[in-house]
Order: sequence, then C-alpha cells, then structure tokens
Amino acid sequence: MSIYFERSIAGEFLEIIYLSGDGVITQRKIKVRSYNETHIIAYCLTRKQSRMFRIEHILSIAYVKSKSFDTIENV
Repeated sequence: MSIYFERSIAGEFLEIIYLSGDGVITQRKIKVRSYNETHIIAYCLTRKQSRMFRIEHILSIAYVKSKSFDTIENV
C-alpha cells in the first residue's frame, strides 16, 4: 500500500473503504500527509479535518479519478 501513500503525499487523492474500531464501514476521500508501518495521517475530505487511520483497517484503496478535488487548496 505504500505506493498509494507516497503518491498521495505527492499530490494524488485516495478513496478508501475503512472499518472503524467499533465496526462501522465508511467510504472516505483522503490526502495522505504521513504514514508509518501501522497508521496514516491524512486530511479527510469527508470529515474536513485531519484524521489518523489504522492501515490494517483499510479494506480497499484506489486513486480518485475526479478532477474536482484538484482545486482544493491547503490540503
């Protein structure tokens, strides 16, 4: 998954399907700021704030195809 994270740090937006600690599945659009072996820190466009995600809870990951996110500044 690190190739996705590296490309997101470089400017790409990602879409993830995420399983929260309490078992809720959500779909998020994010831009990764940093990551390590267990977590990523990303700006979540869905929640409009920085969030920490456990890598083991990411069920699916893909690049966002829409160009509408390219205009977001300071993310």
